[in-house]
Amino acid sequence: MASSPTLRNGVMEEKSTGTSVIIEIDAQSSLVAVLRAAASTLATRLEFTLDEIDDLRIAVDEAASLLLQQTQKGDTLRCNLDLQDKVIHCRLSAPSNEADLALEGFGWVVLNVVADDITVSQVDGRSEIRLTTKRAVMQD
Repeated sequence: MASSPTLRNGVMEEKSTGTSVIIEIDAQSSLVAVLRAAASTLATRLEFTLDEIDDLRIAVDEAASLLLQQTQKGDTLRCNLDLQDKVIHCRLSAPSNEADLALEGFGWVVLNVVADDITVSQVDGRSEIRLTTKRAVMQD
């Protein structure tokens, strides 16, 4: 079984089940561009279409924006991107004292339109948004 490189906290590792990238940034809106860039680069690697890449970038941006609304100075925003064949699983999380995210408004509507699957949960004192984006199968 061939393995593919994994970037974990800036260090390349080998993993046999696909590629996984973990990025942790200060919880600042100015740094969300780093997450969008990483997601779009990985989607390009999986040969997503330009529209699918744009949808993924928008989904990452909207999910990060929802999480940033409840962060405080000094908090971190974590993004795990897992690539599997024609699918990207994106898990974004940030510390939270709140039981639930505010899942309303325009950002939430956009997120539901551009992601194939979304789940929201609380895990170990962190709010977590999981997104799944699938590459469309091209017909010959």
